[in-house]
Amino acid sequence: AHICSALEKSGAYSALTVEDDMFHDSDIEDTDEDEITLSAEVEEEGVSLNSTLHQMSHAKALLHGYEDLPFDIRDMLASKAQLDGYLIDTYLGKRDDVFSFSARKIADNEPCVLKLIDRSSIQGREPPESLLRDLQTLVSIKHDNLVHRHDFKAGQDYLLIIEELIQGKKLSTRLKKIGTTEEQAVKYMLQILSGLKFLHDHGMYAGALSPDNLLFRDENTLVFTHFNNCYYPKQGSESTGLKFNYQEALYMPPEVIQGRKSDHRSDLYIAGTIFYHMLAGNPPYHGSTTQDVITEHVASPVPTLPQHNHPMNMLITRLLMKTPSQRIQTAEEAMSSIRGRYKL
Repeated sequence: AHICSALEKSGAYSALTVEDDMFHDSDIEDTDEDEITLSAEVEEEGVSLNSTLHQMSHAKALLHGYEDLPFDIRDMLASKAQLDGYLIDTYLGKRDDVFSFSARKIADNEPCVLKLIDRSSIQGREPPESLLRDLQTLVSIKHDNLVHRHDFKAGQDYLLIIEELIQGKKLSTRLKKIGTTEEQAVKYMLQILSGLKFLHDHGMYAGALSPDNLLFRDENTLVFTHFNNCYYPKQGSESTGLKFNYQEALYMPPEVIQGRKSDHRSDLYIAGTIFYHMLAGNPPYHGSTTQDVITEHVASPVPTLPQHNHPMNMLITRLLMKTPSQRIQTAEEAMSSIRGRYKL
C-alpha cells in the first residue's frame, strides 16, 4: 500500500506497466529511468519514493533468483552487501545467467557496474578457458565505443566482471522520444561499426546488440554495454531452444533465430537493422507479435527505406541479406561505403 500510494502521488505508477511478452528467463527488461520523473523527495507516511524504488529493485532481484547469490538480501536492503572489495548499491537486472548491480569500490568510492555469474546456475562448472581469455583481452583493451571492463575475478562460487558505469541515456530512448536526423544516424552507425571492427579484429563479436544496450557516454558518443556474451552457456543447451522477447526479436539475425552458426557477420546484420531504424523511424521488421517479427526476419523480403532513392538503401540491403555469405563481410567495408557516400 505504501509503495502504490507513493508511486501514484509521484505520477510514476503509470510508467511501471508490464508489456505483453516482455519478460523471459533469457532477458529481463528494466523500466526506463527516463520514463519516471522523480521530485527530490516524495514522502508518504514516512516512506520516500527513492527508498521505495530502491526496495522494489531488490524485490525484483528475489524474483530473479537472487537468493542464490553470494550475499544476503537483508544486507542489500541495509546497504551493507559487499563482494570482493565492492559495496553493492542497486540491482540493475538479469540477462541470461548474468546479474548486474551498480556498486562502489570500497577503497576509493569509485562507481562501477558489477556483472556476476552464479556458478550454481551451471552446476558448479569452471568457466571455459576461452571465456577467461576473452575477459583478459577485454580488460586489457580500450575503445571509445565499448564499455570499459576494468577487471574480472573468478571466485569459488561465481565469476565477477567489473565495468565502467555509463549513466547516459539509451539509444532506444532517443529513438522513441525524438528520433535521429540522417546526419546523426550516419555518425552513430559509424561508431557502431567502429566498435564492431575493433571487436572483430580481436577475434570477438558482439552477439547481442540493440538500441537498449547502446548508451551515450556523452551527448554524441555511443557505447556498447553488452557484448561478447560473457556468460556460461547452459549445459546441453542448443541455440534452437532460444527464446526471444519482442525487443530482442526486432534486431535478431535469421541464422540465430534458426539455430544456425553465428559469427561477426551476424553483428553486421544487427547493425543494419539498427541503422534502418535510425533512418526510417522504425525497425525493418515490426510485426504485432514476437513470432511475426522472427518470421519476417527469416522469410520476408529485405525492406528498403521509405525514400526509394536513399543513398543508404544499397548498404542496408547488403547488411540485411538472409544468408551471411551474401552480406557485406566486414565492418570496415561497411564504414568505407558510408564514408564514400557522405564524404566523411
